[in-house]
Amino acid sequence: MTKFNIRTLAGAAVSAATLLALAPLGVANAAGPTIDLSTAQGETITINSAEGNLKGHKFAAVKIGDYQNANGDASTHTLSSVSVGTVSTLKTAAKQALVDAKNVAHISAAEDTAYVDNPVGEVASKWLGYGTSGADITSNTPTAVSPSKHGYDGNLRTFVTKLSGSADFQSKIGASNSTVASDSKSATVPVDAPGMYIVEDVTSDFSSAAVGKSRKASIPMLVSTGITTKSGNDTTVYNKLGSKPLNGVNMKSDTPTVKKELVGNDNDPSIGGILHYQLTSSVPLTTGFDHYIFTMIDQPAQTGLTYQNDATVTVGGTSLIKDTDYTVDATKTYPDGSTKYVVFDLSKSILNQTYKDAIVITYTMKVNDHANGGALKNGVTLGYSNNVNKQPSGDGATTGENGDGKGEVTDCSTSSVTPCTNGSITNEGGDTDDTSATIYFRHFDLINLKKADSTGLAGAKFKVTDKSTGNVVKFNKVGNGSYKKAADQSSTNAVSELEVFDAAAPVTHSGDEPASDGQLRVDGLKEGDYTVTETAAAPGFSGTFLPSTDVTLKGNDTTPATDAYTNTKDAVFGLIDAHETLTDVAMNTTGGAILVKNVNSVSQLPLTGGAGVVLALLVVVALAGATSLLIVTRRKLSE
Repeated sequence: MTKFNIRTLAGAAVSAATLLALAPLGVANAAGPTIDLSTAQGETITINSAEGNLKGHKFAAVKIGDYQNANGDASTHTLSSVSVGTVSTLKTAAKQALVDAKNVAHISAAEDTAYVDNPVGEVASKWLGYGTSGADITSNTPTAVSPSKHGYDGNLRTFVTKLSGSADFQSKIGASNSTVASDSKSATVPVDAPGMYIVEDVTSDFSSAAVGKSRKASIPMLVSTGITTKSGNDTTVYNKLGSKPLNGVNMKSDTPTVKKELVGNDNDPSIGGILHYQLTSSVPLTTGFDHYIFTMIDQPAQTGLTYQNDATVTVGGTSLIKDTDYTVDATKTYPDGSTKYVVFDLSKSILNQTYKDAIVITYTMKVNDHANGGALKNGVTLGYSNNVNKQPSGDGATTGENGDGKGEVTDCSTSSVTPCTNGSITNEGGDTDDTSATIYFRHFDLINLKKADSTGLAGAKFKVTDKSTGNVVKFNKVGNGSYKKAADQSSTNAVSELEVFDAAAPVTHSGDEPASDGQLRVDGLKEGDYTVTETAAAPGFSGTFLPSTDVTLKGNDTTPATDAYTNTKDAVFGLIDAHETLTDVAMNTTGGAILVKNVNSVSQLPLTGGAGVVLALLVVVALAGATSLLIVTRRKLSE
């Protein structure tokens, strides 16, 4: 599932001259001919995205500043200066936004006497980096003038955020000029007159499902238009301020990403084994936020994985401190209560981090007895704040903060762990297109048969030895004839002898049971080599001739999810044939299981191979015994 979150640095950085859009408005030493603004026409604001994420997004533009006079050179289409006045219906909100921004910047909030009742004019004159006093400062680190810790913050950014979040401004959004982008890389918003505008991505309020993507709001963009005049049949365009183009903004796409993968060489997918996971992301753009939710959610696709309380979290290579910089909650469950998931919450410290620094979380999960199915899928969801006008009220520690953009992780549908109001990116580890976080435990099937007529034979028992350790493996019975490796190999409830399916036996368990007598399913093992030995024959059959075979478990070369295993010939009695490849098909006698033959007399042993040798030795022993008896008898007769 891919979801887009478009953010922009518009009006945030001096080096970009507010993204090539804003000019040194209000400069006193105007040069060039005066432009007759009474002949000004409408303008078009163009929004560009190099990442191509604009299609289907809806944008609205609200004017905050009127051009009151301007000078420029028609031959070069260049403005030399423009004076700005505040739109009257936004004057109160703009004044408050300016005071708030000054307070954040720790500078005097007093109104400049040169800009009485003109807060937008003051901002345009002082906070675009052209003035000598109070120029906007933007950086990734706090300073005496701009102590905020947000990436690419500054006085102008704060002003725009505060103003766009005001009730007066928001009331104008619905009636403003707007457009829905039909192109992925550009969108245009027509406006009635030149001036300074705040453009917002209002896609979250747009009901069309034309694209099928999630709708995410960007931070507000501050854009200045050019001026187009028309006198009779003559049209003059001023589309630059000095060397900087007007009428446009280059949007920065800041779609947070998350990746989950298994790391290390010692991952053990068997029941009871340990899996080593790593989550990677990067510090998002938090411009304009006073509080920001950022969570990575370990999202198991099924039961069977237990978090081992051993996470380490680094940002930019520096270790974070648990409970101070981040929290871990492993107690949450899906709505049906079946599966616990783990929430790694960095909201406490994300605003202190440097934009784009790598975030790495490593931890382990234990495969527990509840694991079902061969594939251990484990995905991840990234939850993050995405609307600067609906910020969290805290650092994410308060449970239930969700409905108004506060961002506590909450299930919004039936079974997913996706934050409702926040943005989210999900990487379902183990999907067909992403196997980096999926691993498989393996199984094999066995059928115990009468050699005489190849019918299923109930009552026999087997043991499994791990050849890498020499230990007999213990199992939990999950159904008649069906066993799964026990997570706790020391458990007194686990068994080492596995009894094949017996239809007459009482059913005391539930699980994936075989269908008929003599069948056995052995599950929950990792890939590797095992020795399978019959330890007890079925009633009425010989306990002298108990075969064994070596089994190699692995995945199918082309389909990792499919078990493919081989086994060797029973070297002593010849009661098990070798198989090159047995696959995970229906358990039957035609290739889906290891076939084990049982005999009830020595005469049923094969006459070739190891069994033939055994039979020959038995004959020799029998003849030797008969000869001895004959000698003893003749001796007695002689006496």
